[in-house]
Amino acid sequence: MKKRLVELGLLIAIMILAVYVRSEYILDKDVEKKYLLGYDPYYHYRVADYILENGERPEWDTIA
Repeated sequence: MKKRLVELGLLIAIMILAVYVRSEYILDKDVEKKYLLGYDPYYHYRVADYILENGERPEWDTIA
């Protein structure tokens, strides 16, 4: 029983550390919403912009 509690505590600690590491840039005050964080947001931003301009999804992403 005690071994299970130790394992559970370690798993919870690892999960909390993982969430902190992934959200560190989101919580950074220097960013001030000037930059999109990560690679996927830029791709989705380009696709959304293309859809707004052309009314359809691009068949090929020339930047990727």
